[in-house]
Amino acid sequence: MNTVNEIEQAIRQLSPEELAEFRVWFAEFNTLRDATNRIDAIEQKALRKLMEKQDTNDIDLESQGIDRAQAHILRSSLATFSDDWDSPEMSIYDNYDAAKDSVQAR
Repeated sequence: MNTVNEIEQAIRQLSPEELAEFRVWFAEFNTLRDATNRIDAIEQKALRKLMEKQDTNDIDLESQGIDRAQAHILRSSLATFSDDWDSPEMSIYDNYDAAKDSVQAR
């Protein structure tokens, strides 16, 4: 006998009260499982989009000891700074070392 048959037999032996309790439990279980599957699907879609956006000049994070999960967390944490980072005022930092050297030379 397989597990499904055993479960069916056990359910048939439940009292009406136990069956009602089982239905509530199973509905909660099913809802949680569906929500988890949706979250997993959303996360996978987001990771694919992040991977598609990567430039060919990206740093090899694995060589720096950062795995995909850590990279995802890092990217999410830094996302709040992206608007500031891409603003025209930040271009001053494009040649930061040269600017710093010229100030020190004065």
